[in-house]
Amino acid sequence: MKFISEKDQEKLFKMFEDGAQGIKVALLPEHWAHGGDEGLSYCLKCCKKEVAQLRKEDPENKDDYYVDGGWGTEGDSIAFCETCEALLDNSLTDYGSEEEVRHFLEHGFDVNNEYDCYSMTRVICGHGWRPWDDKESDLNFYEDLHKLCKRILGTIANPGKRCS
Repeated sequence: MKFISEKDQEKLFKMFEDGAQGIKVALLPEHWAHGGDEGLSYCLKCCKKEVAQLRKEDPENKDDYYVDGGWGTEGDSIAFCETCEALLDNSLTDYGSEEEVRHFLEHGFDVNNEYDCYSMTRVICGHGWRPWDDKESDLNFYEDLHKLCKRILGTIANPGKRCS
């Protein structure tokens, strides 16, 4: 497998970071309502409202519901608040990174979209540019990652071309 150069890796990561700059300020810790559907993610403000609603609906067990989270979490996708749709801070699992790369290979990557850039910073921050071992699944992921990055580099070199 032929990886992109370290120089290109640095160029791309800087582009991803710069492209996501506008949303980094808005990142909020991920929370969930303990005792409710803990698979749903919320910002703190919306989580407090959800817990209050759960307690109101089930007053006999109100102490079973409370705000949980607020620390670094890992998820299978980029996290957004269920209520207000604010971007929440989390890192991606291996599966989540694979899905992000697969999505961009299939649907294209917009170098001017701050959320696309943010997603790629999460992928790179979580997994780096090269595999840790020779597991086939890791090799497939990095092959796809570098394939995508070559497409993105081609788009940067030819600004009128769409990365798909």
